[in-house]
Amino acid sequence: MRIARPAVCVGLGKWRVLIVALPLFIGCASVARPPGGPDDKAAPEIVSVSIDTNATNVTAGKIDIRFDEVVSERPQATTTSLQSARGLDAVVLISPRTGPTKVSWHRDRITIEPRGGFRPNTAYRVTLLPGVSDIRGNVRREAMSFVFSTGATFPPFSILGQVFDWQSNSAATSATVEAVANAGTKDSLAYIASADSTGRFDVGPLAAGKYLMRGFIDADNNRAIGPIEKWDTVTVDVTDHRPVVELLAIQRDTAPPGIQRIEVMDSTWLRVTLDKPFDPRTTLQPALVVVKRADSTDVLIAGVMTVSQAAAERTQPDTTPRATLPPPSLRPAPTRDSVSARPPAPKPSFPPPDRSFVVHLGPEGALTPEGKYAITIRGIRNLVGHAGTASYEFTAPKPPPIKPLPIKPPAPTMPQ
Repeated sequence: MRIARPAVCVGLGKWRVLIVALPLFIGCASVARPPGGPDDKAAPEIVSVSIDTNATNVTAGKIDIRFDEVVSERPQATTTSLQSARGLDAVVLISPRTGPTKVSWHRDRITIEPRGGFRPNTAYRVTLLPGVSDIRGNVRREAMSFVFSTGATFPPFSILGQVFDWQSNSAATSATVEAVANAGTKDSLAYIASADSTGRFDVGPLAAGKYLMRGFIDADNNRAIGPIEKWDTVTVDVTDHRPVVELLAIQRDTAPPGIQRIEVMDSTWLRVTLDKPFDPRTTLQPALVVVKRADSTDVLIAGVMTVSQAAAERTQPDTTPRATLPPPSLRPAPTRDSVSARPPAPKPSFPPPDRSFVVHLGPEGALTPEGKYAITIRGIRNLVGHAGTASYEFTAPKPPPIKPLPIKPPAPTMPQ
């Protein structure tokens, strides 16, 4: 029941009582169904855009996007990079990028306005990224793009591809991708796109020409490659088709690899761990490694190989008899439960680069327990192709002590 606040009245006796009681009576008579209805769990929908997609000869200097409800002034984090976003400019991409973009909020409408306006005779792609939400926290999780031109035509090409987080061997979700025309000159122009949940992207519209493709995982959401962010670049020629490229994002620097530690696996096997990954195209061979004793004499090296190759070589073949599989015609057909309908996760064409490799000394170069040694590597390139020389000193460990076998007491003898 709704209780009304007693009103101030003028009068005496029964009239005072009636006047005070009247709001109580009205309050009881106005009982109604509480406001509301079914919970709103739908994300904001776009109902109009002030510039039509595929429009040409556009002269407007800004774009209005209207939603079917009031949206929040701050985007919701759908990716790690959006967690630090404070404004709606974090979910808007204008390609090509010609400077900062102002995104203003007007309840159920946002206005996108690049500083300096749109360039003449230029084709643009505007992308609204996932992250726009309503005031109840329902978030748009799909990107929306549209294109228009301030000239009379559109360029015919684009660059397609996929970005991977090479270190984790997985797709780089929401990675930032750039195609830079005239890279390194004052006339450079960056076309920008965002990868989807599978790392795929489409940058354009583009004219024919040479482009520097750059993909990076923008951890701080500032649209620039930071010193510890993962990235990759490749040069692409666009001629008469839409090329497809693969970008393998990983931390890269110019310093050559150094030795982080040496693990003596046994007297003839050493595992060398570097302080950064080395170029996977490197052909590992004994010429890249030198091992010397304390008296500066060389230790004979029988081979240098990957960790997996060493594991296979050190493992003795298993000669245990195995049961043979029946011919395919006699095998049971797979059931629906045994076959996954989910497609396999996308993987890069190259496996993640290694930081470790194994040196095999061979019987003639076996390490002396507690002997001092120095190992030097030369010519092993980092991920940007720079090589150098690095050395590391180590001491061969003592052999583990031999535990004496337990002596079993003689069994007691029965008296005769």
